[in-house]
Amino acid sequence: MCEIQFILGKDLSEHTVEEFLYMLETGSYGNNDATGIFGENGVFLKWPKALYEFDHDKVRDIWAKLVNSKTRWLVGHNRLATQGSEALKKNNHPFRNEVCTVVHNGVLSNDDALKSEHKLQYKEQTDSAIIPHLIDHYFDAKVDELEAIKLAMEEITGSYSVFIHMNASDNLYYLKNSSTNFSFMRAETRDGVSIYGSTRES
Repeated sequence: MCEIQFILGKDLSEHTVEEFLYMLETGSYGNNDATGIFGENGVFLKWPKALYEFDHDKVRDIWAKLVNSKTRWLVGHNRLATQGSEALKKNNHPFRNEVCTVVHNGVLSNDDALKSEHKLQYKEQTDSAIIPHLIDHYFDAKVDELEAIKLAMEEITGSYSVFIHMNASDNLYYLKNSSTNFSFMRAETRDGVSIYGSTRES
């Protein structure tokens, strides 16, 4: 399956962003089909290759973009493709629409059935891509964002560990079922208190 990395802090300093990229690079050796990152303030990046394959100048450029974005949190994704060619950018995480941005680790077994049942229109070829479109399907004037997420995830069959950023509220959610692993750690560093998260417990 894929791997997700996460960091949250009051202010993500140069050092903290460097630590995030180190976690993401470490995870990219075993999950090396694609790399993606998203965060606040419009941060949205993805490539059809592993982060460890990037040269030093490219990584430095990514680091500078993330530092200058002034985001308080970052979510990274290392993809191990199960369906949908990683050569096509649309098939790689994160996935987004007008309502939300999502990364997912796991395997969903009923995405095709749900896409057909709800008459959802999207071009991505991966199971994960159903998640933002299902949330969009339920999110309207009568249903708040928490209820929309709940209704969408209750329909999904399979394994999931997922971060969801709702565009209108700027809220970030994390949820998982028992079929996936994810660990959080609170750390006091020279930059203050930060929360780290990773599929990889170590």
